[in-house]
Order: sequence, then structure tokens, then C-alpha cells
Amino acid sequence: MSSSRSRTIQLGVLAVLLYATLRPGTAVDRWIEEALVPARVLAELARPVTWLGGQTVLAAPERQELWRRSRELLEREGAAALPRDGNLAAGRGFVHGQTIERPARDPDGVVIQYDPRCTLAPGMYVTSGDHYLGRVESLVPERPGEAVVRLITGREARIGAEVLLADGSRAPLVVGGVALHPDPRDTRLYLAVHAPSRGDLTAGPVRVRASLDPGQPGLADGFLLGELVHHEQGGLRFLAVRAGFDYDAGPYELVIVSAPEHALAGGSLAREPFAPERWRPTRFAARGTPSALREARVLSHGRSRGLERGAALASDGVLVGRLTRVLQWSARAELVGDPGFAVAGLAQLEDQEEPLVLGRLVSLGRDGEALLFRWENTQDPPLAAGAAGAPGIDLARAPRVRAFVVSGWGERGLPAGLVLGTTELVRARGPQVLRITPPLDVRALERVEVWRANLPPEPTP
Repeated sequence: MSSSRSRTIQLGVLAVLLYATLRPGTAVDRWIEEALVPARVLAELARPVTWLGGQTVLAAPERQELWRRSRELLEREGAAALPRDGNLAAGRGFVHGQTIERPARDPDGVVIQYDPRCTLAPGMYVTSGDHYLGRVESLVPERPGEAVVRLITGREARIGAEVLLADGSRAPLVVGGVALHPDPRDTRLYLAVHAPSRGDLTAGPVRVRASLDPGQPGLADGFLLGELVHHEQGGLRFLAVRAGFDYDAGPYELVIVSAPEHALAGGSLAREPFAPERWRPTRFAARGTPSALREARVLSHGRSRGLERGAALASDGVLVGRLTRVLQWSARAELVGDPGFAVAGLAQLEDQEEPLVLGRLVSLGRDGEALLFRWENTQDPPLAAGAAGAPGIDLARAPRVRAFVVSGWGERGLPAGLVLGTTELVRARGPQVLRITPPLDVRALERVEVWRANLPPEPTP
């Protein structure tokens, strides 16, 4: 064979491989996977030699301690979703639910899981703490224990409410949808006000008043919506409700308000993160990573073993990564240190009992053994005027607190409670980089477990 013809064949093979890389999931990609099956079988036969070393696992006491801290954190989050005001808790039942899906194309709708033994119905009210969030829109018949919730931020959402004025009187109004605020620097969410009963309203706390008969309060009556504010623009006067609930950081843990006889006593978790039947053992096809800048691995199993795209990978309760592609005989995963890896975070702070919902954490890679995540702090107050970003100001002096961080709710394929590690948070509003120290180096693992998201929700004991 001439050198020019050999070079042409090599370029053709290279083009095919490049096309398969850029267009995953094509017939070429599947053909390459099937062609490599014999090589993978031979590699699996040789694996007993590699089992003698290379696997990093936690000692039993350390593993049990991590599980205990994680479970306590999830239980505290569930308790925080219940009303703090005793008047709101009286005469009501509450069914715990956790968000497992928040479609990007529908920011006002969330899919939740709850104990399937509970009796829910469309129209039931949804709350978190003392705040009203929305209603149950529909149940998912093919998946018992799942429901769709429509938030009060939706364009068509409406709820009767009243504002408590300074003189002690109350003025009815209707709240629903999102209102624009004239100050672009104010990033807080404002709810729209409709049909106010008076034209001189200015300020005051706004609570739900869905019932018409004062002697028969509705199950949602009394729950907070936020604080009434007013502003003028173009000679016109506008009213809005500054939301008391942080919708950017949630909702992830919530409750459905019901009559007491419909509530189910017991635990608050619809999915137990450490239940053995929820996890399927698997292993990586090879050690290491193909790029020094990325953390991605190939697994030896695929759809033939029930693996699903988006499913979490874990080891001893520590989050390892997530499946990004699943083929018939193999799968590909991004690990927690892969730049761009995103996960909802939940933290237990040293200086407060109630957990802190961090919201979305985005990986920036690693700094040695530590994981770097970008986090937008939307809950703490900003630094004093002139401090943030001002010349000569040392931001390292901002108050900090140590925190234990786990995965939060929000994904069907990734349960809450998987451990990320420990870090320090800056107690000031704005973006920051979290340097999280993980319990183990997931890059050294050979055997992991994959989350079985297709199981029905587990009943609460």
C-alpha cells in the first residue's frame, strides 16, 4: 500500500472518530462502542489484578459519622419547612414534599415527590415555613407519589390576600404573578398586586386570605406572601409585594397543607438517600482521566444494567459525579471536580441550627485536593456601603462560618444528602468561591454505586 493511500485511510478514520466525538449518540458512535466490547471484556477479565489496590474507601466509623450528619441535616431541613407560627400549624395537617425537577422552560412549575400513602388532590395549598408558595396543579398518575406544583409567581396564579396597615385595619387585595421593579439594582423578587380595595395603601405585611367567611378560615389563610411596597413611575402609582421567600434558592423542601386526617405522621423523606436498594454497584472501565483539565470517566455498564442518564454516582455516601451519556454497554460520567459540574447545595452552619439552602453550585475545578464551586449568596445582607469592591478594603475580613455541605433536592437522578465536604462561607451577599474539602478523593476510585432513580418513592416509616 502506498504511503499516500495509507495516509488517506488514516485521515478518514480520524475524521470518523472526530465526527463521533462531536456528534455523540450517532450510529457511528454506537458502532464504535460495539466494536470495543471485546476489548472491554478482556479488560474485565484482567480486573482482579487491579482490585488489589487503588480503591479509596472510608473507614466504617467515618462513614457512619458522615451518614449521621447528613441525615440530621435533612431532618432539620424537613422541620424548617413546617410553620413556625403555632397559629398556622393549628388545625392543619402537613405532607412533606421534595422538589425533584424544576423545568428550565417552566420556572413557575416544580415536580415534587411525597409519601404515596398520603391523600393529595389538585388545588391543595403548598407552603414552606410561614410562607405561601402556590398550589398542587396535578398528580402524576403513572408515578404514584409525584405531583406538579404551580407557584404563585406564575403569570395566571392568583390568591386572595390582605395587608395589615399601621392603624391595625386590614385591606383586601389579590396577589399573583411577578411584578417589575423600577430599580434594576434590586434583584429581589416582587409579586404583582391586583384589585386593591383602597387607593392609599403604602406598606405592611401581606398574608393570604383565601376564604370569604371570617368564621371559616381557609387552610392557607394567614400564611405570609411578603411586604407591601409602592413606587411611582411616569406619574402612576404602583403596588407590589416584596416576596418573603427566596425563590432563587428554592423551593426544594416544602409541605402541602391538608386537613389533619389526611396527613401522615412519621419521617419527612420521600426518598431515603442511603437505602441499599436505591443503589446499584458499578465500576469504572479504566483509571485516570483523559485530560488533565477535566474529570470524566467511562463506566463498564450501560443501559443493559439499567443505568440512566443523569443518575448520581456515589461511594460511601459521598457524591462522586453524574452520568452524562448512557450507551448499551457503557456510560460516561462527569465527576464533581469537572469544571461546569452543577449541583444543588445544602449546608449546616456552625452558628445556626436551621440548614441553609445554597441553591446551585457550579464547579470551577480543583485546587489541589479541594473542590472549587461558584456560589451566589442571595440570603445574607451585603457588606457595609463602600466595603464591597472598594479600594483598600480587605474582603478577607468579612464574617465567615464553617459549614458541612451535602447535595440538596432538585434533581430526579440525584438525591439530597450526598456529602460534598466542609468549607467556609462568607456571610455577605454576592458571588463567592467555596473551597470544599471532600472526605475522599473520588479520582482514585474504581468501584462506585449508581442511583436507581426509576424506583417508586419509598413510603415513610
